[in-house]
Order: sequence, then C-alpha cells, then structure tokens
Amino acid sequence: MIAPMKKVMLAGRTVDRQEVLELLREAGVVHVEPVNPDAVQVRVIDESDRGSSWTMKHVDNGFFDLFIPNREQVFPYVLQIRYRNGSVH
Repeated sequence: MIAPMKKVMLAGRTVDRQEVLELLREAGVVHVEPVNPDAVQVRVIDESDRGSSWTMKHVDNGFFDLFIPNREQVFPYVLQIRYRNGSVH
C-alpha cells in the first residue's frame, strides 16, 4: 500500500495531508517524520515493547522519515537521537 500512496503523492494528485494520513491508517501504517537539524541518526522505540525499534531514513538537513507497517494505530514511542558530537538522548 505504501508504494501506490507514494505514487499518488509524487504525481501531485493530492496535497491534502489529512487524506494521506487516512490512507496510511487504512493500510495499517504509522508514519513518523521528526525534524532535528543537529541529529545524525534517529530511532523510533516502541514504549510498550522496548524490543521493537526502527532506524529512520535521514532525508535531508535534519529531516527524518519512517513508515512502520503492520500497525493498526499510533502507539506510544520515544525517539532516540544521536547527535553529531556522538551523544545519544
């Protein structure tokens, strides 16, 4: 479901963020996109299951992006951020 949605978005057939979020929800996908210009890596950690985590794609200039499949709804999570100086928070 993600690939067809990206095609719709890239083709400019929708700019309605709410419509895109609804498509993601229907597909069972959670989308996370934080911005942190000082970060070099960001991980999403599921707070209800600390064993589940995902490394985000660094898109550009502090923008990160991640689609998490097989999720019926948003879940509690924390972001683990690695900074340029090596510190992790």
